[in-house]
Amino acid sequence: GKHTWWAAVNPMSDFKVHEWEGIKTGKAVHQVKNHPFAHHLGSLKGTNPTRKDWREEGVVTGVKDQGGCGSCWAFSATESLESGYVLAGNDQVILAPQELVDCDHGILTNHGCKGGMYYHAWKWEESNYAMKESDYPYVSGTTKVKGDCAYDESKGVVKTTGYKQVNADVDSIKAAVEQQPLSIAVMADNDADRKS
Repeated sequence: GKHTWWAAVNPMSDFKVHEWEGIKTGKAVHQVKNHPFAHHLGSLKGTNPTRKDWREEGVVTGVKDQGGCGSCWAFSATESLESGYVLAGNDQVILAPQELVDCDHGILTNHGCKGGMYYHAWKWEESNYAMKESDYPYVSGTTKVKGDCAYDESKGVVKTTGYKQVNADVDSIKAAVEQQPLSIAVMADNDADRKS
């Protein structure tokens, strides 16, 4: 009776391993894991607090559901941009991951509902404005496929001006979190525990 969580059947309960991998882990990114960006660009210096919760400061938006589409990369990219927008002194806005799913794709970049990486999405958002969710609603969670690109620059809100990869050590990550919310990729398939 003192638990803050409960276990229940959910939309992923009966997924087969290959369905889970294809939808939730962005397995297609194995084709780009040796991308030139996949090296460390240096660590950030900071005071390394023991606790930082950006939700308490109104910087992050609510939890969203990617549904049956492997679009975690698009959600991560848009949510980081949302947080940066608030930290720059603007009111909170919900941006459109569907724009990225539909428009930011290619052989060596992102793959719609078949996975991708947030840094490729930020490359898209360096040249194209991120639109609001209300102007470009998320539908791929239900359809399970990317749609045709319906980008409309006149409805764009913000572009990214740059991004940086943080060293994968605790102090560097803490220092970066002190400055802003981060996008983090996690290998969550069944192979993750076998490679330790």
